[in-house]
Amino acid sequence: MYTMFIQFLPIIVVLVGVAIGFIIALAISFWVFRDAKKRGIENPLLWAAVVFFTGIIGLIIYFFFIRPKKETVPPPPP
Repeated sequence: MYTMFIQFLPIIVVLVGVAIGFIIALAISFWVFRDAKKRGIENPLLWAAVVFFTGIIGLIIYFFFIRPKKETVPPPPP
């Protein structure tokens, strides 16, 4: 029984790693969707899908090129 567990340990480790990577990609895609929707970007679902499937490359493209800068509003005068 113990040798069977040792035999399948690499497969279990890989499956856990893939599951963790999937959860992280899903969470980042959800953040991109909410951020794009909040900023009024067209097709927030498309950007979430792009980030999900391309990973860090899509996130960099979204963050630096697509995501418009928030305009800072000066505080009201006292």
